[in-house]
Amino acid sequence: MRWLWLLLALAACAPQPDRPAAPAEKTPPSAAPPGLPPRAPVKQPARNVPLPSPRPPVADRNPAPARPETAPARQPNVPKGALTYAPLLVEAQRARWREAPQPWTLGGLVEQESCISLTHSRCWNPRAELKTAREYGFGFGQITIAYNADGSERFNKFAELKAAHASLREWRWADRYDPGYQLSAIVEMTHGLWQRVPPAADADTQWAFTLSSYNGGLGGLLQDRRLCANSAGCDPRRWFGHIETHSLKSKKPQPGYGGRSWFEINRGHVRSVLLVRRMKYRPFWEQAYVQ
Repeated sequence: MRWLWLLLALAACAPQPDRPAAPAEKTPPSAAPPGLPPRAPVKQPARNVPLPSPRPPVADRNPAPARPETAPARQPNVPKGALTYAPLLVEAQRARWREAPQPWTLGGLVEQESCISLTHSRCWNPRAELKTAREYGFGFGQITIAYNADGSERFNKFAELKAAHASLREWRWADRYDPGYQLSAIVEMTHGLWQRVPPAADADTQWAFTLSSYNGGLGGLLQDRRLCANSAGCDPRRWFGHIETHSLKSKKPQPGYGGRSWFEINRGHVRSVLLVRRMKYRPFWEQAYVQ
């Protein structure tokens, strides 16, 4: 019995073989380390299904505006002839009166003077003419020669412009339809009047004074301005609603002018250019200046 206990004690002290380590418990893909929320499984795209294209960068989704071309695109209600001659008017203005404010007013002036309608063959045409027993006008600006009842000349704007401006000295009567000379004459004449009319508070009023003088003479504007100054409630520094409604011009309908009076023609001229016609020509100037 004693030997049996000795054998059992020896067996307990003998070294034991290493046990294989228990396999670690596998963590499912969606499991997260302790203390953190579980992660969403990554969704794998189905086979043969194209992935969506990446969004373009911000610069591509908001492209900068294209640079205007040299020749402006056709604007609504712009006469066909203007596409040919308005760029030449821009050049003449920049050469003769570069600092002109709102220079597209010159485009409205050409339309007013030459266009019976926007689709008429003589609209923006250097061969546009007006002939009555009283006067003859020609070209983009209707440069006018006026006659007395006996047929003698009352005034000759063609001769006056040639004498006043070096740029027009070589302009011959036989070449009166030359578009370059005509457009230069419009710029020279309006610039000269702009400098001579009474100073105004803003460009629109100064243009109104200039356009009234272009149509009815500087003397007529100065007379109307004095009449306004002597009339209660009339401000001689303002055109619309002031000098516009005070005038010594005849209000008698004139034959050959659509039954309109000289007063109606003059005031309608200013309103038409400034309020109806000129803004459609602004793109010609803006695009010319970005080149």
